[in-house]
Amino acid sequence: MKIFVDTTLLSRLVRADARALEALNRWHQRKALLATTEINYYVVRVGIEREASPARRSGLTAALEVVLSGMEIHPLTRQATEIAIRRQVELMGQGRPAGLADLLVSSIARAGDCDAIATENRRDFERIGLVKVLAEG
Repeated sequence: MKIFVDTTLLSRLVRADARALEALNRWHQRKALLATTEINYYVVRVGIEREASPARRSGLTAALEVVLSGMEIHPLTRQATEIAIRRQVELMGQGRPAGLADLLVSSIARAGDCDAIATENRRDFERIGLVKVLAEG
């Protein structure tokens, strides 16, 4: 099983949040392949860079690299972009366009043969509807 880890859980893993670490242990026990996207990396890094303390920024950046070392990192590809375009047009037709970041993350996960996205943002990802959603955290 391939699980994409969304931004909030990735951030919580970096900060060694107990519930996020429990989820990580469950995924490892299931022999799940973990992945995330460059978009999730970007959002987490922006959060880290906003930390006031240089020592804290350095520690969180190092922790992020450790967390990412056990994951595939997927970029935005043309295939994922085309998936996002088609889905956004459908959602716009329903009067419910998706937020860009969640739409692109979902599209990258779909293009990357992901089985599920682990997120605390269940409602938005379920509405986008491109991949199964695991409510974690």
